[in-house]
Amino acid sequence: MVVSIERPSSFEDERGVLIDRALSLDASHSMRAVARTIMPISVIEASNWEKAAQRLIRKMDSRNYFVRMVDYDGSGKVNQIVRIIRSLRRSGVDPRPILFGRPSTSAAANRGFPCLSSIQFHQRDGELIMTATYRSQHYHSKAYSNFVGLARLQRLVARECDLQVGELVVVSTDARLEAITAIRQLLSSTADVHN
Repeated sequence: MVVSIERPSSFEDERGVLIDRALSLDASHSMRAVARTIMPISVIEASNWEKAAQRLIRKMDSRNYFVRMVDYDGSGKVNQIVRIIRSLRRSGVDPRPILFGRPSTSAAANRGFPCLSSIQFHQRDGELIMTATYRSQHYHSKAYSNFVGLARLQRLVARECDLQVGELVVVSTDARLEAITAIRQLLSSTADVHN
């Protein structure tokens, strides 16, 4: 499944509250909890996002996507977000993608994790285009929250590179639509909010 989002920065408005209430199974699956695993709002709002990120990762599980972005191999030396920003600041250079599977672990250790495989950034006409690839994604319980976290990441990188936020593309090689009836009801009940 491929989802293209033209205005990802609009995800945390009043629609997000409605969708969060409808989709959250429990507190651990709330929009805020799931989005935080990709990009905590406190990092974006901090005056120095890098210092805020370093403080925060000490409190987080190493299997967390955010931790893997700012401390990829657990050594404290590989901050993939900083690498992306430096590459994008050099005009015309598209950086290597952010990766989530750890090279030091066996395939068995990574089984079931990570669902988010990679994130790629591109510049086009002054906009930051971001493509996220999921090995597997649960659309009912987590997709919207994942989109919020990805939009936050895109907003941070765009801000640091003096670019506008562009399209966000999410590719899910195994999209799981676990409650299609609930999703259809949600979409029809929020149609007025989206227009």
